[in-house]
Amino acid sequence: MKRKILFLMITILTIATIAVVFSACNNSEPVERAIKVSLQGTFANATQDESGHIVITYKYGETIDISKDDFKVEVLYESDQDAPITLTADQYTLDASAVAGTPDAGTYAVTFRYNDFDTYIDVVVEAITIAMPIIPDRGECNIEFTGDEIDCITDLLDPLQVAAGLPTISQLLAQGKIKIVSASEPYGTTATSQTHVNAGNEYFFNIKTADNYYFADESGNLSDIVSVYWEITPKKIALPTYDSTQFTYTGEEITFSLNWEEYENIKDYVMILGTTQATEVGEYSVNVIINPDLEYPGDYVFADGTMSKIISWSIVGE
Repeated sequence: MKRKILFLMITILTIATIAVVFSACNNSEPVERAIKVSLQGTFANATQDESGHIVITYKYGETIDISKDDFKVEVLYESDQDAPITLTADQYTLDASAVAGTPDAGTYAVTFRYNDFDTYIDVVVEAITIAMPIIPDRGECNIEFTGDEIDCITDLLDPLQVAAGLPTISQLLAQGKIKIVSASEPYGTTATSQTHVNAGNEYFFNIKTADNYYFADESGNLSDIVSVYWEITPKKIALPTYDSTQFTYTGEEITFSLNWEEYENIKDYVMILGTTQATEVGEYSVNVIINPDLEYPGDYVFADGTMSKIISWSIVGE
């Protein structure tokens, strides 16, 4: 069974929106205040969960630009009867320098500070950026047999990452951002490589993320593990070609031959059976097949997907 695999790369910023601090000014009694930070509604790609955490979604490598206009900042009082005060942009400061630019996955501090003549309040919230590798929709994950060991990551996935302007899967593995946790057997020198077709088998390996990296499906659901299913397809050999299939009787032996340009390169992988020489008028046939004596005959097929081509030829009377 062949499956489509789609990996999306998304970065997520999570902000703890409610923090409580104690503050005082000179000899005044301590005043307890809290700042509530919530969405202002200017982010089309942001949500806020039940606990108040703000989740901003952006793509790997995109510049992060957080401004005051993106948030609603309120001062809360001790009493539930006191309505919160919504601060204007000039009543507080926002320091988001830690997550400015294009940060890597990690945990960063973002500070909201409210100042007035009686109190000061600092709210330091943690922002977690999550960068995820993207593997574009590539249809069936098939790699044609070459005779050498094939690795799904280096031969198929990495080039797609490069084309998308993203770090390669190999780089992420080397950096410890993701790791291979299981794979099908048998496999070659790595868990993501294979040497032969082993007809009818579908290979797979599971990638697990680390360091705040996650995968997302087409609906945006996050997961820290994903399965990649892949298959090595047989190498396609050009169909046999010939000049003519009909010859005139001469009384001499006539040879039916192929003008197969690729023959010298693939002669070890095919066999030519049947009648290639005849003298008498009649119908004859040649059967060109993939060599069944190969260790892995399923590594090769003809261009039309078959493993046998019957060619009929004849000698006709004058």
